[in-house]
Amino acid sequence: MIKGTPMYLLDVIPAVKLPMATMQLLTYFSKEALNIGMLVRVPVGRRTINALVVGVIAIHEQKIAIKKSAFQIKGISGIITAEPALNRNQITLLNYCAQYYLAPLSFFAHTFLPAYLIKKEKPISLDVVVRPVRPPPHATTKPLLVKMKAREELYAREIDICIAQGKQILFVVPEGALLRAWEQKLKRYCPLTLSSDLTAKKFFDAWCAIRSGTVRCIIGTRAAVFANFNDLGCIIVDEEQNTHYKSWDMAPYYHTVTVAKKLSELSGARLILGSNAPSITDYYRATEGIYDLVEETRPPIHVPHITVVDMRNELIDKNYTPFSYQTKQRLEIIDASESKKAILFVSRRGSESFSFCQDCSHIERCPTCNAHLTRHTLPKDVLICHQCGFIKEPQLTCSACHGTHIKTFGAGTQKIAQELKKLFPHMSALILDSDTAKTAREQRAIIESFNAGPAKVLIATQSMLHKPDIGPVDFVCIISLDNLLYFPDYTIGERIYQIVSGLTEYCRDTTSFILQTHTPEHDIILLAARQDYTALYSYEVQARKDLKYPPFSHIIKITAKDTLQPQARKCADTIAEKLRDAFEKTDYEGSVLGPAPAYIPKSRGQYWYDVVVKMGNIDLATRNAILQSFREKAIIDVDPESLI
Repeated sequence: MIKGTPMYLLDVIPAVKLPMATMQLLTYFSKEALNIGMLVRVPVGRRTINALVVGVIAIHEQKIAIKKSAFQIKGISGIITAEPALNRNQITLLNYCAQYYLAPLSFFAHTFLPAYLIKKEKPISLDVVVRPVRPPPHATTKPLLVKMKAREELYAREIDICIAQGKQILFVVPEGALLRAWEQKLKRYCPLTLSSDLTAKKFFDAWCAIRSGTVRCIIGTRAAVFANFNDLGCIIVDEEQNTHYKSWDMAPYYHTVTVAKKLSELSGARLILGSNAPSITDYYRATEGIYDLVEETRPPIHVPHITVVDMRNELIDKNYTPFSYQTKQRLEIIDASESKKAILFVSRRGSESFSFCQDCSHIERCPTCNAHLTRHTLPKDVLICHQCGFIKEPQLTCSACHGTHIKTFGAGTQKIAQELKKLFPHMSALILDSDTAKTAREQRAIIESFNAGPAKVLIATQSMLHKPDIGPVDFVCIISLDNLLYFPDYTIGERIYQIVSGLTEYCRDTTSFILQTHTPEHDIILLAARQDYTALYSYEVQARKDLKYPPFSHIIKITAKDTLQPQARKCADTIAEKLRDAFEKTDYEGSVLGPAPAYIPKSRGQYWYDVVVKMGNIDLATRNAILQSFREKAIIDVDPESLI
């Protein structure tokens, strides 16, 4: 260091995912007083990476701290962006997300910054941004929940208001098929698209246009919520109940709606959540006055009649195929016609199934938490509760009626296709599931082939839901929802309702709709078939209140994993024990379920165990203090979409 030369200390967040909690905020020397939000190049170990500047202080203010430091502070290697890549609101949002989701700062820095910038090794020029000077909002506007089927007109009014004020609009959709549909609906606003499907360079170019304020209307998937907005006036999240808004397959495990709420608070932008059948939690918030609510007062013009078929009667009549006699009759009509088409829906199938009493419809429940038990056949035949870990051996007789007609259910798309071929050898069918279409492009190719080609039947799982590209068909059949009905998950009733609701989108006035089930008397089946959202909401809210599930609690799922089963179980046991001790020593309300084997207990060579935490009202700092020690030992999923 040259005497008399001013020097500065920079606090930076690595822009690459560093899993170690101790390496999330690093400190370096700089000869310049850089601006917060700039990107710099820094040495980390044997490599050099890009990092985000989040703190700057003159060295003379920290001389004592530097002398006491146990490690050597290095200098930065260079400057990547002379202008801030992120604004202060974004950095505040980044910090909030890392705290709320108990994720490393570097994971969210990696999420907020375009991949093109993260990989840059040489300086890159960013435009100097002039942001409008607006007074901070005096009070945060409540989010608006729009419970309507036809929402386009309301959205357009809000967009027009923002454009007239010179502000930006963010329109978020859950997946690519809906993105293309809304691009057409909003084309008069010349929307700019921002989604992870873009190449790194095209994504960066779109990101720069948003940052500079040259575009007003931005439409995108969940990645768009992290864009560097110039002057945001409105955030619209359509199909807000859609599970695609939760990042469940890749850390950090954030929910787009939660991030959008915080972004709305920081920017003063109006937040609008739209859905014909909102999530139970968000509709509860609207009924409690936490959100504003707009909903249709008139009943929908067309709700398809759904015929519920009791498959137990089919067994009595010695029909052992997956298709009821009524379904076979409809398929015969499809087969005889040159133009008619059908959709056969097969519920998602895991590696396990459930055992069902044909005499009384009873399925075994856990005595501890009342969840339905799931049947595992490997390594041995057992019934397991995936919430608390209770295990019992399956019995030859029903524990409710002592009947002996116990049957195991579970059939996937391939099995249905085989059975269809046996009955109708000349009828062409296509399969749409995660095996046949792993990417959005492959999904689109199958849908286009079904719409235009000779195939008369589309056999599909939940991959087909909310696909505007699929035209209306003449027959829709749900082969079975029973294996979903008994998943050990408090959200399953809501999800089943959403599946049936999604399938009605492919019905015209004359479409026949059949729902096959072995439990036609089950409340969820009846509510889903009636498409009565008000009744479903009342049913679900009461059940969740009784068992203290969201919206009456805050849920966190902690997953321990190891290549050795005893080690994975031991780690999960330790976590559960420490959590119970922590709640006993504090006044905060909290309960711990588990540990239990994960729904898929072994994956990628590792054994997985889940611990589920239900918390009452608790502040973020206290919650994190309780959970902090588990960050490097387990996967922490805050507000999981599912407990399985």
